[in-house]
Amino acid sequence: MRLTDPPADATSVVYTAKADRFPTVARCLGALILPPAVWEEAVDAADHGRPDVQRILAAEGSGFVRRALLPESVRSLSDEIERSFGLGAGESQVLAMAVSGSRQAIVDDRAARRIAVRLGIIHFRTVEIAVVGRAYGLLSLAEAQELLHALAIPAPLKAADMLALERLIEEDRHGE
Repeated sequence: MRLTDPPADATSVVYTAKADRFPTVARCLGALILPPAVWEEAVDAADHGRPDVQRILAAEGSGFVRRALLPESVRSLSDEIERSFGLGAGESQVLAMAVSGSRQAIVDDRAARRIAVRLGIIHFRTVEIAVVGRAYGLLSLAEAQELLHALAIPAPLKAADMLALERLIEEDRHGE
């Protein structure tokens, strides 16, 4: 199943902004959907003079990022996830959106990824978007490598994880 228009946590959108790669990420996933708590954390509570905040605002204007309004049922589920698992409001809203919709999400927070598994949500870290784009033939080998390296700069990534992701990207799935 291809990941499209997934809800994304604040870390994901900030990493994408710091790497300045919204158009490439959108080629792989469509728009990143941000629930209210994620928008608050990544934009409203941040210094609007920072380049990453300006990039998020520009990405919203270009349709690469979309804000989501949460129906009451999703808000209730989010509150339950937050209480039950001790996650932050943003991660809880992302997971509630995924449970209530496509069962897909972009989450970088380790605890949120563990809960996503428990909830049956297909999830990826931001740096894994390059692998997804390559696997679906949406990025060339060079584009996928460039995206991975750009996203890895703001993301804390162990060398072994980086090498594993590079190997996945280099697998010849599309005859290049």
